[in-house]
Amino acid sequence: MSSKGVHLILVEEIVKSELDDKLRSEIMSDLFTGWLKGEIGEVEVVNNLD
Repeated sequence: MSSKGVHLILVEEIVKSELDDKLRSEIMSDLFTGWLKGEIGEVEVVNNLD
């Protein structure tokens, strides 16, 4: 139940997930890419051209 009322959800199929090496690599790559984008966004470039 939510603030919008009662919701009915029909489950048509349950698919058992399997973590193989390929999927694990894809997940790790996605996580690393997201982390790297966050780190790059925090970088401050300072030019000291004295």
